Amino acid sequence: GTNNTSTTATTTPAPPTPTSSTGARAPLLTPLEFSVWLERVWFSAVSTPSFLLADSFSVHTADLTKKFVLKEDSVLAIIPRACSSKLQPLHQGIKIRFRNHVEEMFLSTVKTSIGKGEGKPSPTKSMIISWVQEAFDAIKDDKEEIVRSFKRADIFHT
Repeated sequence: GTNNTSTTATTTPAPPTPTSSTGARAPLLTPLEFSVWLERVWFSAVSTPSFLLADSFSVHTADLTKKFVLKEDSVLAIIPRACSSKLQPLHQGIKIRFRNHVEEMFLSTVKTSIGKGEGKPSPTKSMIISWVQEAFDAIKDDKEEIVRSFKRADIFHT
């Protein structure tokens, strides 16, 4: 007689390997690393309960992230894919203002360096950090701009 029995091996597929826009493997932030950021940066500076609005980046939607935020008596709201440009308050003016400030500081450094005949400058890490701090300080004190950004994103209604 013929043997009609067969065995089929099943395996669980491995998770996809993160890649950059060029297709090469890219080191991305892991959920564990993000939880460290949440603990040391977000929750150390923001009182709880809090509301954290994030895009749909996989680290933001990871179970570890959700559990960590809930443990801190806070809410994590995820913006659906391809909607950040409309729903993310940072994209409604704050991000552009931040970037423009840092770019202005860099261009000022370039002009000064070239004007002195020193050639193209290579900003140090401490210079870049100071530019970022200056941009942050200028924006964080402009409460009206922050409120306008949330209103433009039409997330909260008052």
